[in-house]
Amino acid sequence: MRLLKLTEIQKRIGNRELFQGIDLTVFKGDKIGLIGPNGAGKSTLLKIIAEVIDHDNGEIDVAKGVRVAYLPQTENFDESLTLMQAVVNSLADIPLEETEKHTKATFALNKVGFKENFDTTTVSEISGGWKKRLAIACATAQEADLVLLDEPTNHLDLDGILELEQTLKAAEFGFIVVSHDRRFLHNITNKTMEINTIYPKGFFKQDLAYEDFMKKREEYFAVEQSTRDSLKSRLKVEQEWLNRGARARSTKAEARIESIYEMKDQLKDLNRRLAIKRSQEREFEFSATERKTKRLITLNNICKKFGNKTIIHKFNMTIAPKTCLGLLGKNGAGKSTLQNIIAKKLDPDMGTVKYVDNLKISIFDQARTAVDKELTPRKLFCQGSDSVVFQDRVVHLNVWLKYLQLRHDQGDTPIKNLSGGEQARLNLGLIMLEKADVLLLDEPTNDLDIESLQMLEKALKTFPGAIILISHDRKLVESVSTKILGFVDSADLQDFADVDQWQNYMNGTQVNTEVAKPKEKLEKADYKKRDPKKISYKDKYEYETMEETIATLEAELEELQANPIDPSNHEEFTKYCDKMGEVQSTLDAKYTRWEELEEIMNN
Repeated sequence: MRLLKLTEIQKRIGNRELFQGIDLTVFKGDKIGLIGPNGAGKSTLLKIIAEVIDHDNGEIDVAKGVRVAYLPQTENFDESLTLMQAVVNSLADIPLEETEKHTKATFALNKVGFKENFDTTTVSEISGGWKKRLAIACATAQEADLVLLDEPTNHLDLDGILELEQTLKAAEFGFIVVSHDRRFLHNITNKTMEINTIYPKGFFKQDLAYEDFMKKREEYFAVEQSTRDSLKSRLKVEQEWLNRGARARSTKAEARIESIYEMKDQLKDLNRRLAIKRSQEREFEFSATERKTKRLITLNNICKKFGNKTIIHKFNMTIAPKTCLGLLGKNGAGKSTLQNIIAKKLDPDMGTVKYVDNLKISIFDQARTAVDKELTPRKLFCQGSDSVVFQDRVVHLNVWLKYLQLRHDQGDTPIKNLSGGEQARLNLGLIMLEKADVLLLDEPTNDLDIESLQMLEKALKTFPGAIILISHDRKLVESVSTKILGFVDSADLQDFADVDQWQNYMNGTQVNTEVAKPKEKLEKADYKKRDPKKISYKDKYEYETMEETIATLEAELEELQANPIDPSNHEEFTKYCDKMGEVQSTLDAKYTRWEELEEIMNN
């Protein structure tokens, strides 16, 4: 059964075109993940479907009787209402008797995991994860056929995400969900759609869950790259024919010349879209002191209590370069406490912490207190100048902002007016400017889009120092950690193979899997697991500006081709051919260099 169909949906905001022809058909049972870079229009598309805002052109055909529910990023519940009142109020526009509304509300609350005290528990008493469940209960009570969820995992802890994941996996309604949590997306969806200007029509969709979609995406761009290389080779031959002074004296020659210009247009579009893709895959890089030592920090018999509650009990660990420790635990378990002890912000009640001399620690705290939101990025980074020093190189502020995926005109915008993702990248930017031995990262992924998450992931994998990571992003933790420690009962920390193993252990469902005790002796394999390769800033800068260089050369070549010289004027015609050959040769060399740089970046 078809629920709705979007045809050629277009939307502009000011002078900016978000999308120019979105097509999407949603059927009963579809569970669609909607992805794309910041600003691509994902949230806007949900609002268009929900009729919160209008689209400019195109058609939306909603099947008769289909109910659509929209769950924005932030719930707007009256905190003083009980759970029952919140769900019943959501049925205000549906003509039902009060008793029937209460029956539907009770069924819906049970469906998403609320079991008792509906009439006494208020909205203010439940966590963010349960508020998401409450919103889904409202959609269930309305008997929605399609639910639109905008960043439902944002700022939820791991328990909240897992609870929401189970609810959506069991849901009978279809949904379209926008999320930056890659594991969450893969586990709950059966279709994926990306909105992005790197595609000819501005979007790409497959009947696949997230990770399978990403494999198909790689295949798609491998074909695009191959097509570009083939076009480039064919055009080189055709350009040589054209440069010999071929005249369109026959129908065949005219067709050949027309074909050349069509190929040029196709190549230009491919180069443009592939350049945008490369710019979206720009990498972050953290600066290290390159200290030569086997041990940075040694924790011996660390104990910490708050009141009568023991948080950490006789914890021992040696932290060395090229290791990443992923910390797991429920809210209040002690993850941030352990980080604060390592950061010298908190003293242990017992035990000792020994640091190598002149140890440099950089900190990303969840509250982002390092950044004064009243400042502008210019004042934050430059303090009166117009540049920053990154890896011993002076970098202009506009280039630095571009590196952090911000526009140059945002340099004088108060940070409080920037989006959550932009503020997160500014925080990361501050850390990248510091040379560090140890990175302490507490929920660095909040508000970051998938592209920024991938950039962060690559940067952490290549950082030669040590990392202590707290994150609800399961894919990130498992990808970069050389060791995963989970807080369990009685203030104990144990080794786990992955996040699922820790979660199963905490739920009492561990099956045929041993949980190893943490080893005080550092395993040598930990040193070798992370890739220490680095790319020079010069190469990175050349790579990032190559698109603009090539565009300038292509424009110059097009100008020459549009104003040919009469071959009868031999001297001028010779100069013209020499100039065109020189520009073409330079352009070919730049493309070759681009490919070399691309290989360096990919490796």
